[in-house]
Amino acid sequence: MALKKNVFTTDLQEFHNRLASFRHYRSFVSWQLGQAKNGIQSSLDMLERRGAKNQYGAGTGMSLFNIFHDGQYPIRALFGTEGEKIVPMADEMERRFNSYILVSVFEILEAFLKAAYGNMLYQLRNEITITDKKAFHQANPGWAKNEGTQPYYVRYAQHSCRRDCDQARAAFAKHLEWDQVIRICDIGLDFDGTVKAIGHCRHCIVHNEGRVTNDGLSGLSKPERAFVTSCLHKSQHAEVDLLLPPSHLLDQVFEALASYGWGLYVLLSKRLNMDDETIFFRPASGGKRKVKPL
Repeated sequence: MALKKNVFTTDLQEFHNRLASFRHYRSFVSWQLGQAKNGIQSSLDMLERRGAKNQYGAGTGMSLFNIFHDGQYPIRALFGTEGEKIVPMADEMERRFNSYILVSVFEILEAFLKAAYGNMLYQLRNEITITDKKAFHQANPGWAKNEGTQPYYVRYAQHSCRRDCDQARAAFAKHLEWDQVIRICDIGLDFDGTVKAIGHCRHCIVHNEGRVTNDGLSGLSKPERAFVTSCLHKSQHAEVDLLLPPSHLLDQVFEALASYGWGLYVLLSKRLNMDDETIFFRPASGGKRKVKPL
C-alpha cells in the first residue's frame, strides 16, 4: 500500500526552524557577552589605575530625568551598578537571557504539540470520540457548523490543551507506539518529563519571577525536579536562587526538543500510514535507522 502524503511535515519543519533560530540567538548572545565582559574588565582595570576604582560609566547605569526642571537643557542624574558588580552581571545576563529563551521554546513546543494533536484527531476522527464537545462549542460559538473538518479539530486542540498539553500527551501515549523509543536524550528526561519540567520552569519564570517553591516541585518526578534545580542560580539582584539556566543545559534542551519532536512525527507517520518526509536517519535494510551521509 502506498504511503499517504504527510500532513505533519510542515509543522515539524516550522518547529525545527524556530528552534534553530533561538539556538542561534543563544549562541550569538553568549559570544557577544563574552566579548563585552573582556572589554568591561579592561576598562575597570584602567579606571582603577587612574584612581577611580569601582566606578561605572553611563552605559552601565540608568538616568533619572528631572521632570520639575523648566530650563532650556534637560537635566539628568545617574544611578546604577557599581563597577565591581559589572563582570558578574555579564554572566547573569547570559543566564537571564537563557531563561527568556526557555520560555519562548516552550511556547514553540506548545504550538507544535497542539497542531500535531489536532491533525491526529482529524485523521482518527472515526476512532477517537471527543467527550467535551459541548463545552468546546459553548466556548467557541460558531465552530459547531465546522464539525468534522480539519480546522475544527485543530481549533479543538487549541481549546482543550492547557498547561503542559496534558490531554495531547495522553492521546499520543494511547494511540502511538512509544515503546519504540529506547533511549532518552542527554537531558536525562523522556518526552513527557521534558515537557513537564520545561513547562514548570516556564510557569515559574513568567508568573513567579523565576522563583521555585517546594510546593510546586512536589508534583514533579525526581528527574524532573533535578532538571528544575539544575536551572537555579543565585541572582546578583535578588540575592536568591532563580531559574537562570546555564547555556550548556539550554543546548541540551534544544537537542531534546528537536529529537522528541521528530520522534513524535515518526510515530504519527507510522500510525497513520504516512510517508516520513524528513531527511533524518532514513530507514535501511533490516528495519533499522542509520544516519544518512551528508
